[in-house]
Amino acid sequence: MSAKLLDNAEFFEMIIDELSMNTSSESSLAKISASAARIQHNWILAFASNVSDQLLTRYFTSQLRSLSKLGSCMTSLLDYPSLDRLSDTFIRGYFSCVEPGALLDDWLLAKLTAPLTDQTQQVREMVANELASGPVSEFLSRYVDECSGKTKLPITVGQFRYFQIVIFRLYHEFNSGSVIADRLTDLFIALEFNQFEIFIDAQELIQRRLSALSGDDWSSEIGKLESFYRFQSKGDVPRYDPRWPPLSAMIAEWLAEEIAKAKACAESARKVLKGNVLKLQLKLSLAQLALLVRLLHKSDVFGGIQINSIFRFFCRHFSTKRQAEISERGFSKEYYAKDMVTAVEIRALLTKMIKQINTDYFPAMAVICAAIFPC
Repeated sequence: MSAKLLDNAEFFEMIIDELSMNTSSESSLAKISASAARIQHNWILAFASNVSDQLLTRYFTSQLRSLSKLGSCMTSLLDYPSLDRLSDTFIRGYFSCVEPGALLDDWLLAKLTAPLTDQTQQVREMVANELASGPVSEFLSRYVDECSGKTKLPITVGQFRYFQIVIFRLYHEFNSGSVIADRLTDLFIALEFNQFEIFIDAQELIQRRLSALSGDDWSSEIGKLESFYRFQSKGDVPRYDPRWPPLSAMIAEWLAEEIAKAKACAESARKVLKGNVLKLQLKLSLAQLALLVRLLHKSDVFGGIQINSIFRFFCRHFSTKRQAEISERGFSKEYYAKDMVTAVEIRALLTKMIKQINTDYFPAMAVICAAIFPC
């Protein structure tokens, strides 16, 4: 089978010649119908042929361009039912094979958007009535009008395919109950809607959620979010504007910048504190200090303070007789170690402290203890 036959050029040209005469005679309609039937037959042969997906995509993209030329020659499909069937066959069977960058003319866009009319209208009304007035609602109204053909702006195949997904998801979201702005923003993130106003809206939502956290909780959560969105954006995902990265990738980059800024601020603050904080030098070894802290913690002296915070406090504000700077890792190691020599030394220190309490506050008891337990 020749490539020229499958190309259908002569059949499309025959149809255009008949349309240009604008007679609508029976003989003209018969010629158009016969040519349309040959075109559909060749589409079946091409689709069933053993060619690569790349060649198939190129072929049906060229067929879309030929169909678009027919649309510019017609005033109404009502006069040409065979062409109406031809376009319907292409949309149902072969539209998915067309390159995303191919342009849609007004005729084909009208046929593609016709099944979405009710859903599109309801989404348009919900955006106008339920969403707060602002950049996002204004953009959505404009976007729905553009992709449904109301503004006559050029629309590509890829843009229309993405529009179908958006309308379907918005329609079901709006019909699931009350419209919640934050939930809608989450939906746009899932749809990779990489438009500027929606990106700003997503940033504000994430910032509101993170503002309820502080310290280690904030650092942990923002790290999890950055990893999640970076993983989500892997691959060539459908999105609003293919020239820009997916929305999840944009969010991941922004979160990475926020994490870097937070680390830089924390490092600056640490340096300031390190220069200003007064450290008390103790006549204890690190092992002895760690054991004392362990005893205090096990006796619930610190209450519900996390052990890492306790380590950080003692490392920042104390030094030992051998170490001017104590690392949290070193402190933790000594804290969990069980050294008998250190235990004996601390027990002797605590016994000495008990004797001092008895001497200062219970002198009679101190005399009795001294008689019973002479040094």
